[in-house]
Formats: sequence, structure tokens, C-alpha cells
Amino acid sequence: MPDVLNLTLQSTNAHSFTVAWERPEGHFDYYRIEISKDSSNKTSPTELTHVGTCPSGTIIHPDQTHVTCAQLEACNSVSFTVRTSSNIPMEVTSVGVTLHDIFVPGPEPDPPEMITISAISRFKSRLQWDTPSKASVTLSLYTVEVCDALAACEAERNVSGCTKNQTSEKWLEFATNTDTSYCVLVSSSALCGTQVVTSRPAVAVVRTPSF
Repeated sequence: MPDVLNLTLQSTNAHSFTVAWERPEGHFDYYRIEISKDSSNKTSPTELTHVGTCPSGTIIHPDQTHVTCAQLEACNSVSFTVRTSSNIPMEVTSVGVTLHDIFVPGPEPDPPEMITISAISRFKSRLQWDTPSKASVTLSLYTVEVCDALAACEAERNVSGCTKNQTSEKWLEFATNTDTSYCVLVSSSALCGTQVVTSRPAVAVVRTPSF
């Protein structure tokens, strides 16, 4: 049986990926596809507990040359195999072509909420924020940008005059001036398998007291 040509990964999105291939010459009746979780030994992949819209043995029309597999376990690396099959005179299946190490990303975390500032002294303040009310992943790190230029808060633009810090706490102390406004951008990060996914920033303009 002929095998497909040029099997390639087209795109990945949260809980899904799309692959494409070229139709081989020769007669066959349909494709069979299979998804398995990659292990350290690629000759012995393990089965996923949930393969979404592409369970093993899924049959695809012979004229189709791409497929999107959705509703997959996020934060896993998987293998995708496609084989050609024929039913005449009995079912015969090709060896198959496999793509390894397809990383299935998860959704990005929501941004933090309720950014506030409180004075510690005339020249030191503490920023605080809340974790997202809908946290679908376990947050591991916050990235905090404090900008002198308030223009940074307009459309979350990158401008000069910003100081970036990272913390695992829900607060950050930093040097400030009295009666001064700052643009603050706080984003949350979470581990997804071996990768880090980061939220869009929560943006706020805060002002220190005049004492």
C-alpha cells in the first residue's frame, strides 16, 4: 500500500493541531489516523486518555489531505500517524507515516485583577493584585512592568522608561516618588508541560500619595 507524502504540521492552537499531506499515487479506499502520547522511547508511545475528535482508527475520505484534531489533552507532546487502507479483497493497511513531538498547547492564563498600590514610605510603595477569578491553570510567575510614561497604558504599548520585574508573589515593592502616577502592567505565567504560557497584561494607572 502506498504511504502519504510530505506529512507536515500546519498549525497548533489551544487543545488542537492541524496536519496536512500529499495524496500518494495508487489505489486505496480511505485513510486511518492515530494519535498517541510521545514517550522518551519513540518506538513505544503511550495512549492518551482523551484524544478528542481524532480517536485511533478514525477513517478519513481518500480525497482529503488535511485534518484538524481538536479537544485534545493540553500540555502534551503527541505523535500523529496516517495510513492508507484498502478493503479489496481484504483490508490491507500501509506501514504509515508519523509526525513526532507535536506539542498541544493549552489556553493562556487570564490576566491578574485588581491592581492597587499602597505606600510603605515616602520613597517606597507596594503593588498588589489578585489572581484571576477564573484560573484554568496553576500560575507560577508574574511579570510586572512599572512605567514612568503613562502612554504605556494606552493600548499596552512598549515604551522606554519601564522597569521589568518577575515575582512568584502577588505583590511587588519598588522605589517611588510621592504624588506620582505610574503605568503598571502585570501578566501571569503558567507551566504547560515543558513550556511557559503567559497571559495578556492587566493594565492600571496607579498614583502614590502626597503625604
